[in-house]
Parts: sequence; structure tokens; C-alpha cells
Amino acid sequence: MEIAHSWWPALVFGVIPLCTWLLWSWNELRFLTPLKDQSSSSKVPPGHMGLPLVGELLTLIWYFKIVSRPDDFIKSKQRRVRSYLTNAINRPDALKKIAKRVQPLIVSALRSWADKGKVNAVQEVKKVTFENIGNIFVSFEPGPLLDMLDQYFTGLLGGVRALHLYIPGTAYYHAFQCRKKMMAIFRKELETRKQSSNVSEEKNDLMEGLMTMRDEEGKLLTDEEVLDNIASMVMAGYESTALSSVWALYFLAKYPDVLQKLREENMAVGRKGDFITSEELAQLKYTNKVVEETIRMANISPFVFRVANEDVNYKETCKAWDISSLWRGTKDMPRQQSG
Repeated sequence: MEIAHSWWPALVFGVIPLCTWLLWSWNELRFLTPLKDQSSSSKVPPGHMGLPLVGELLTLIWYFKIVSRPDDFIKSKQRRVRSYLTNAINRPDALKKIAKRVQPLIVSALRSWADKGKVNAVQEVKKVTFENIGNIFVSFEPGPLLDMLDQYFTGLLGGVRALHLYIPGTAYYHAFQCRKKMMAIFRKELETRKQSSNVSEEKNDLMEGLMTMRDEEGKLLTDEEVLDNIASMVMAGYESTALSSVWALYFLAKYPDVLQKLREENMAVGRKGDFITSEELAQLKYTNKVVEETIRMANISPFVFRVANEDVNYKETCKAWDISSLWRGTKDMPRQQSG
């Protein structure tokens, strides 16, 4: 009995804590240790890498299912470049650069459509959208290289919702191969810029900004972080922008009176024949309303999730905490008039 009792302290204070530590640190030991051995400058974003096999699934279930606070889970995942990516698109000087880069490509595309007489709107809009993204993000001009990137990106999108089977012939496997080829093109451009001594004078795009930005500790981003963020931004902006533009064309063709008013407003602002500046965009009140109405009528996001901070009584029979709003199911609902 004395021998049996002597094992309990060792089990409680030795084996169990050791197993707990190994379980908690296994992914870091497995994946981060080789990186540290290869390069002393290797670094990863802050945070825990999750448990073996399940990753952060338990944390995800806790926030989404038990406490019903998905925002807390998302906010807990720190992003070192979030502020820069937001400012790179939304700040005033960024809008000036975007307006200057985008308009020549748009005008060129519209003229080519007019010459053709009949075009496939979806394909043409996607093409000009990708050309603009390539120009703004990496300063790639329209041509074979950008067309190749477009094909790779289309293959990548095809595997986003595919069954995760990494087997040759599956959409998931094809998406991985497309991503490798796409990242190889971006990596080659990145290496070319790093070897150039006057990059800042020639380029003024998202990749250049990511290459020169520093985090809160004053450290530059790694090459992988730059490339991953470029790829993520392309995925975030390509389909959404293209589909919204297609819907705008559809509605303008359906309502010629709106198109005429839109044309008159833009021609009045750009009467000198020059491109519209970012400062003049604020004068396009009717154009802004057309954009907002397009998004309302054909929002590319089918639904959103919201969490009520207080209990909501619905017809005095039930309460709603988690709310799913289906945009296309509400846009045509008759407005309730009181009295």
C-alpha cells in the first residue's frame, strides 16, 4: 500500500503536468523548431498554434457555440498588417493612387467593348477587374503574365469549397498547384525588387508598401508574409468587385434613364476631358447612390450574421439571440407604414 500511495504524487505533480505541457506545445515543437534551426530570423505571428489534430477547433466551438461571441474569437487572432492593408485602400492618398491607376484601364476596356459590339459581360468585367488588381497590387500591366495569373487564380478559387482531398485530379489538388504557380510569380517579382536599388522610385503599389512596412516591434515583414497578404488581398477583392460591377451593368442596361443621369453627372465633372480625380469623386452624388442601390439590390454576400446585445421579442412568442439576415430575401419586402 505504501508503494502504491507513493505513485500518486509523482502522477499528479509530474506525469500529468508533463503530458499537459506536451499536448499544449506539440504543434509548436513540431512546426516551429525546424524553422528556428533553419534561420534565426524566422518569426511567426503571435498566438497559439492549437492542439494536435484538432487545432483551435475547441476554442472555435467555445466562442461560436457556447458563449455565442464569434467576434471575440476573430479579434483574438492578431494580424500584424491589418492596419496597413486597411490604410492602403481607404486613406485619401491611397484613393488618389487607385483613381489614377484604374481609370485608364477602364476607359481602354470600354472602348474595346464598343469596337466588338457584342461581348460576354461577365468575362470582360472579370478580366478588367483582374487587370486593375494586378496593377494596383503588383504593378503588372495587361499581358500574357497577367492572363496566366488570372487562370491560376480561377483554379485556386475552384478549390476553396472543394472537398479536402489532396489527390491528383481533384479540385482541391488543382487549387494547390495553381497557388504554388501563382506564388512563384509573385516571389520572382519580390526577389527582383529586393535586388533593385531604386524600387521606391519605380513602384508605388501594395507589394512595395508591404516590403517596406514595419510592425509594432520595428521589424520588417518576412517574404512569406508579404506574399501571403498579396494572395489574400487578391482573393478578397477579385470576385466581389467583378460581380458587383456586372450587376451594375445589368441594372444600368435595364434602366436607361438612370444610365443617362449617370452619364450626365460624370461628363459634367470630367468636362475637360481629363480623368476624374479623387477630390472630384465627392461631387458624384448620384453616382454614389447608384452604387449603393446596386449593392442593396444585388448584394454579393447572400447573408450576414448578427448577435443581439439584448433579447428581442418577436411577435411576443419567442426571443432571438443569433440573427441571420438574408439580403436577397429582404430587399423586396414591402415597407411597413405606421398609422
